[in-house]
Amino acid sequence: MIGTIAEILINRPSKHLNKTFSYKIPDHLSYVGSGWRCIVPFAGKQEEGIILSCHEEEFSHISYKLLEIYDAIDSVPWFTDAMIKTAKWISQYYMCTLIDALRLFLIDKKGIRTEVLYEINWKEIPECEDIWGLIDISVEIISKEDAVLVLGKTRCNRYLAKGFIKETELLQKVYKEPLEEWLAINNKSESESMKRGGRQKALWSHLCQIGQDSISSLISAGFSRDVIRRFCRNGNGHLFYRGKKTFSLVENKKSDNPRKLTAEQKYAVEYIIGAVNEERYKGILLYGVTGSGKTEVYLRAAESAIAAGGTVLLEVPEIALTNQMVSYFADYFGDKVVFMHSNLSKGERYNNRQRIANEESSIIIGSRSALFMPFKNLKLIIVDEEYDSSYKQTETPRYNGRDVAKVMAVIYNCPIVLGAATPSVTTFFAAKNKKIELLEMRQRVHRTPLPQIYVYDMRSEADIGHATNLSRPMIDLLRDTVQKNHKAILLLNRRGFAPTLMCKHCGYVFKCTHCDVPLVYHKDKHRLNCHYCESIFPLPRQCPVCSSQDILYLGWGTQRIEEDLKKLLPEAKCCRFDVDSTARKYSAAKILSNFRDGKFDILFGTQMVAKGHDIPGVQSVGILSVDSTLNMPTYLAAEQTFNLITQCAGRAGRNLEQGRVILQTYNTEHYVILTAAKQDYDAFYQQELEYRRTLHYPPFTRLMKITCFNKKESIARNHAEKIYRYIREMLPGIPDYISVTPPYDEPVKKVRNIYNVSLLIKGKTLRRLKLSMQNSKIFQENDIIIDVDPL
Repeated sequence: MIGTIAEILINRPSKHLNKTFSYKIPDHLSYVGSGWRCIVPFAGKQEEGIILSCHEEEFSHISYKLLEIYDAIDSVPWFTDAMIKTAKWISQYYMCTLIDALRLFLIDKKGIRTEVLYEINWKEIPECEDIWGLIDISVEIISKEDAVLVLGKTRCNRYLAKGFIKETELLQKVYKEPLEEWLAINNKSESESMKRGGRQKALWSHLCQIGQDSISSLISAGFSRDVIRRFCRNGNGHLFYRGKKTFSLVENKKSDNPRKLTAEQKYAVEYIIGAVNEERYKGILLYGVTGSGKTEVYLRAAESAIAAGGTVLLEVPEIALTNQMVSYFADYFGDKVVFMHSNLSKGERYNNRQRIANEESSIIIGSRSALFMPFKNLKLIIVDEEYDSSYKQTETPRYNGRDVAKVMAVIYNCPIVLGAATPSVTTFFAAKNKKIELLEMRQRVHRTPLPQIYVYDMRSEADIGHATNLSRPMIDLLRDTVQKNHKAILLLNRRGFAPTLMCKHCGYVFKCTHCDVPLVYHKDKHRLNCHYCESIFPLPRQCPVCSSQDILYLGWGTQRIEEDLKKLLPEAKCCRFDVDSTARKYSAAKILSNFRDGKFDILFGTQMVAKGHDIPGVQSVGILSVDSTLNMPTYLAAEQTFNLITQCAGRAGRNLEQGRVILQTYNTEHYVILTAAKQDYDAFYQQELEYRRTLHYPPFTRLMKITCFNKKESIARNHAEKIYRYIREMLPGIPDYISVTPPYDEPVKKVRNIYNVSLLIKGKTLRRLKLSMQNSKIFQENDIIIDVDPL
């Protein structure tokens, strides 16, 4: 007998289950195939699986018994072929399990959940047992959670052993498709009940025209529940349920007021449209200075792709930028726009995913999670601010959203536009070497010159004992800006009030008990916070070492700047913009909207304030310190600092006269500061490229970081040493090998009571090395992290 066999991946995040298992597809599920989620028997339980492929085979040739699929989870396949191809590339390139990659495409990590229940066998329970007085005899099934709460764990285990209760499992869908009640007409012949006229006849006439309608629509049209019930009772219609129509989270405010394009914008739009019409992969870097109108280029290119019957994906690095970009596009496209990011509720994400699958929305805007939607006829991918480190996922799988988007463009056979005012060195290197096309926009839309950046040496403030992180020129700039009814933005990339608390007597620094980092003082909550594990500690009254009560609050965070601004500029209306002030849903969008409407004079905060905001009236920008970013222990420190300065400065003077920027630093002679002050990306690129060539960093090499972790530092270190020796022995046989560092402590070596020891591998290509690692058991342990292209 010939039947269909499905190759299924079990949805469990285990390195030891990184393979498919064969199952028979029963006749009643003959419609399922590749991409379907299903329920299968596995290891004595019911588990969720994902069908990766199917094939026909003669069952008599199979020497083992095939188990059957129990049921399908969804009414349609969850994964398209393109989604599975993307997941396989993520798994292979970033060296994670395939199920970890596939889980990126799920709203919930699992489509089903298992609830453990206890069946109570009252007939077998002696009357002397306590259960008779604790649980009502009418209860035959109780959840394990409730049983343990009422009976206690020990008593439950005893009853299980004696057979008084029996454990069973109930499978439930994590998300059930919302259903809506509808009314359909049975026949269009007028019945006796219609001859009297009234609401029954009106309802019959309405349904004769359209056949069926939702109950909610009928009630809105003036038909009461009683009228609908009598209509059905008389045999004129019947009720049924169908999937509820999706709703748009975007206001339909479409306007036909196109903005006039500059010559540079027009050329870029025409080039991208030409690439879209070719219907093949093409990589394009859109390199435009801040304020050059890249967003309008995105919009016009998207318009052409949609007119050709396609969909467009626009990826942005921050959730706050998603809201701004959605607003910009919704003004033109209305509810064709849909957005995806992690701050949406699960219901909203399911709804938006369904709109994409049903092709009700043709422009998808969002952060990393927007990549993993069921696109149909994807004609253009745009990655805004392509250099941004937020595109890198910090948990397994540690993918880069920009690079996944590039692979998706190959899979979907469409062009990809990488937009930036300060491209990553790697991307610009690719453009300069003709691996991707380079489009340049060197002029601002309104012909306003780029802002003038004044570098101020903070050592002169220290010499006179100035007791704030706001220098005298900075205060003068802010005061002048407010007096002229303009707006200002301040950047300080540190949350909280004081980054460090130290005993003045013995020098003790208050650190997190779970992480190897100083605690940060948050004055608004009057407590100490760890910014790594989010632990909270009470404010100390004295030093735990010497009992001194003389404690110093060192450094400046955004809360301290807030306090200084109130003292120094009491007339200014200020608002803080950081992770703490934007924790609530939509709070970031509300703050930006209020700032745009003139309710605040000064917006200050962490690097969130520097990311692509186009706010009229911003005349001045203050960058309070970038020295900490410049001195980060990463080869990308210089690039990230240059980007941060240029992006933040670019918020000034976009619609008015030339903006003014003050950059405070203790490193006035550093090449990053000097080139950023001139906003000379080309000069920065040339100097940075030479450093990387000398030190063998990307784009001249590929990097891979392997981190061993354990609650015991010695175990983590020993494991790292073992891997180091293994790689040293293996590498001479691999071409283009450059180096592997000996194990080293991470800059923060303990996080959440886990010690981290790493080693870094550099190579011209890592393909052969990855293959060797995948075939070695030493890399299958659960206490190692493999980070390809680490930041």
